[in-house]
Amino acid sequence: MRTWDGSLIPGPIERPEPRTRLQEALEGKQIARVVLDQAPGPTGSPVLGLEFTSGERLVVMAKLDRNSRYRSRLIFRFMGQQKIITPRMARQFSCGRSADPDGTPTDLPELERRLEGAVIRGVRHIIEPTDWGGESQLWELRDGSSVFLATDHAPRNRRYRAELIAQWRQKPDRRIFLADS
Repeated sequence: MRTWDGSLIPGPIERPEPRTRLQEALEGKQIARVVLDQAPGPTGSPVLGLEFTSGERLVVMAKLDRNSRYRSRLIFRFMGQQKIITPRMARQFSCGRSADPDGTPTDLPELERRLEGAVIRGVRHIIEPTDWGGESQLWELRDGSSVFLATDHAPRNRRYRAELIAQWRQKPDRRIFLADS
């Protein structure tokens, strides 16, 4: 079911979200549902979609950029709450995938399984380009783990124009450091 029909590609009318506004909007949000769509999206990259318990949504894509210090950039579209919310939609936003009639599937990809229910503590934009010239961000989660988002202008899959890299990173185990002392 499609609930939003706006444009996702930046153009002369629509501009990408400013980084500081995005950081403020994401901090403290709980993720209800995550979908990583591997099909090429509007910018020619995979699309990462997040739904928050508040009903807001975020779409993350990668896009080639020849006019900046990065060869490819992260593109964000933050969509506010819908004006009309049905009881089924409210249940889905508050309960995530467990609100689905079939329950929570066990065969979810690791990124989606790890992120659903997590709370974003902070968003850090990494200014230096990655080794392959892309833009990157690190989202710190409340449980100590993090999400690394980056772009690559030379995708490994020929279907893509740019590649979105989304990785869940486990929190460092402090017991290892204490045992060595």
